[in-house]
Amino acid sequence: MKLRFVVAMSWRELRAARGRFAFYASCMAVGIAVVVGLDALGEAVERAVDLRSKEMLGADLRLESRDLPGPGVARMLESLEARALAEPTRIVRLGSMALAERSGRSRLVDLLAIEGTYPLYGEVWTEPAGRWRDFDRGEGRVYVDSALLVQLDLAIGDRLRIGGESFEVAAAVEKAPGRFGLQMEIAPRVFLRMRDLERLDLVREGSLVTHLRYLKLPEGVVGPWLEENGEALDEAHVRVQTVRGYREDMTGAFDVLTRYLGLVGIAALMLGSVGVAAGVRVFVREKLPAVALLRSIGASPREVVAIHALLALALGLLAGVLGLLLCLPLLWILPAVFGDLLPVEVDLRIGWPGIATGLGLSIWATLLCAMGPISELASVSPQSALRHDFDPQTRRWTLRNAVLGGVVVASLVAVSIWQAGEPRVGLAFAAGLVAAVAFLGLSARLLIRLLRRFPPRSFAYWARQAIANLSRPRNHTLATTIAIGFALFVVATVHSVQSNILTSMAIDTRPDRPNFVLFDVQKDQLEEMRDFLRDHGARVVDEAPLVSARLSGIAGKSRSDWLAEPDLPGELRWALQREYRLTYSDSLRDTEELVAGTWWKTGGEPVAGPVPVSVEQQLAKTLDVGVGDRLGWQIQGVPVESVVASLRRVDWGRMATNFFVVFPPWALEEAPQTTVLLSRLADESARAEMQRDLLGRFPNVSALDATLILRSLDAMLGQIDIAIQLLSSFTLATGIAILIAASLAGRRERIREMLLLRVLGASRSTLTRIAVTETLVLAGLASLTGGLLSLAAAWATITFVFDLPFAPPLWDLLLLVLGTFCVTVLFGGIVGWGGSQRRLESPQAALRREGIIG
Repeated sequence: MKLRFVVAMSWRELRAARGRFAFYASCMAVGIAVVVGLDALGEAVERAVDLRSKEMLGADLRLESRDLPGPGVARMLESLEARALAEPTRIVRLGSMALAERSGRSRLVDLLAIEGTYPLYGEVWTEPAGRWRDFDRGEGRVYVDSALLVQLDLAIGDRLRIGGESFEVAAAVEKAPGRFGLQMEIAPRVFLRMRDLERLDLVREGSLVTHLRYLKLPEGVVGPWLEENGEALDEAHVRVQTVRGYREDMTGAFDVLTRYLGLVGIAALMLGSVGVAAGVRVFVREKLPAVALLRSIGASPREVVAIHALLALALGLLAGVLGLLLCLPLLWILPAVFGDLLPVEVDLRIGWPGIATGLGLSIWATLLCAMGPISELASVSPQSALRHDFDPQTRRWTLRNAVLGGVVVASLVAVSIWQAGEPRVGLAFAAGLVAAVAFLGLSARLLIRLLRRFPPRSFAYWARQAIANLSRPRNHTLATTIAIGFALFVVATVHSVQSNILTSMAIDTRPDRPNFVLFDVQKDQLEEMRDFLRDHGARVVDEAPLVSARLSGIAGKSRSDWLAEPDLPGELRWALQREYRLTYSDSLRDTEELVAGTWWKTGGEPVAGPVPVSVEQQLAKTLDVGVGDRLGWQIQGVPVESVVASLRRVDWGRMATNFFVVFPPWALEEAPQTTVLLSRLADESARAEMQRDLLGRFPNVSALDATLILRSLDAMLGQIDIAIQLLSSFTLATGIAILIAASLAGRRERIREMLLLRVLGASRSTLTRIAVTETLVLAGLASLTGGLLSLAAAWATITFVFDLPFAPPLWDLLLLVLGTFCVTVLFGGIVGWGGSQRRLESPQAALRREGIIG
């Protein structure tokens, strides 16, 4: 093989078809940009968290519990604290109400009472600067998150009332270890000294208080100590947070979001690959006479394939470069789109690994898509240069095609798993895409077979000819149906899934929804609290007792035995380790529906044996329990055995007191408990006045204006919606490009046939009818099949992946189907035929150019 000849011919072909190659490259570039951009964003977040995780945690180890450490835990801590590099820091954290005395505004805050140095790593940034150095000096001062200054109309030096005591606002905290984003909006932090908290009457029996301990330790101490004492800490309900675990928590949720959005990019990439495959197929068919001529003057089959493989390589490289260039503005847009969803500030850039990933994906995908049509050039005979009707190729499934198809599928599976991060999700995603292409191909094949077996003999000539074109040799029905149908399938599926997810996350918009929540109401305060709300014009919408508890066993197997299993699923580990808020009730709530088992009798008496409980169906699925299975509980230190009596479906989208586990009243009425109340008061100024009066009368009760939560959630969902819409628009752009490419490719294949019909006497009107009719049938098949496929795929994704009820956006889907149909008809029929008119003005001259007549 002569390399110089191959390179020269490839360059010649590339210059002649540079416009078409640029268009094909742009189809794939969109998917490359999305994949590389999201990958760069994820790496930037991970890199920033890695660099700052110790400062963000504020220590090497954080221990968290609802109760003060018992004797056993205290002894373990003594041995660890003896090796500490600094005195441990102790923090008591609880929710409380705060009132700005000057403005009269009040709201729920996250109160942190600190004893010792905080933080052990990093620093607290304040305004005025440097004020944190004076934190432990003086009496009666607090430091507040800067967001609270705006929310309560506070200024530095103002007085803030907490639990019956008045404090001076010493400084605003701009940055400190801990929370970010939505958490700060719901409950901004207030920092004070531990000895100031001890003067307040806020901590009572049953209050939701968290005890935190921060430790600064030498390198290599944390891991061995946790291996030795981890089980005992778990039994004592002490939650451990290491720097590594904190890093994973910070990046975990965002990583899942970017990975799932990245699958949209993979779909756009595959969509572009389908467009490249369709374009290369047409390009190769057009080059058959030139290839035959090359063969006749001595070019070998290997040289012919090498020439066009080098073209495909150049096409892939061009697509990769365009994708990276398109990614540059995306890097500027993404941080603004995600906004508060980002756990840290990031420096977003594309490194060499990102560049290599983009170029590698582009070249590999292009070669896989192009090598099928290109490899067929090896069998072109030199005799085809003398006889246009000589075509010895036969359509059969060869070992070469089987291997190529296997490599394509394996590559898609590998890329999907890499992007999804979970083999199950990646495999399901790849299987869905392969099944969609297969179904589209099967539909086209079935249409071809039916038309060949049952030709429409009674139709007019132009209709018979148009329909016959769909099944004649070298038709483009299969390629166009796959390209157009798959474009619609991807775009419509992404839109349907997005619509369902955002609908399920939508905020409760009922006009009578509760908008004021009260926590930590003691049992002896209930009647007085109801009277207080009634006096202020508020209506109690819902209330429920809360009892803290933890699971101690499932189906006779203890919690520690479950947690000792190395391959325990993450969801089950979460369910075993979390602290539950149990409640009791005689009846189902409006937001609950019984799906299995039976409810206990109203006013029932205690029964011997395990206590019957009702479990939310998704939790039951996580725990792998059903009606009749046993669950063990530790309720305020008392072991309680229960049996699952029923399963419930809960509408978590409603603003209501929803619970995972419900007990009968007789089982928990005497347990230490607090009550949560949901009320409604429409007037915003009346709610503010009620909050102010509540602080003076019930200092231990925490209240939250739920409209703040709804606004914050609305902002967060808006950011997610914008992110999904942005990536969907990229996919839509790719889909439109593929529609145009497939339609124009069909036009090029029809010109030669139209020339022959024109010479035989067909009028331009007849040819127009043939072209438009053929395109109408083909567009209808591709649009209908792609639309039905998207409906099935969206249903499967919503039902089995997200486990949500499916509500298809039928009007949107119909518009997408009609839009696809119109674009296909426009570019494939009307515009395609219009572009061919000039070439048919002198059919004899055109036939001479084509070499059909001498």
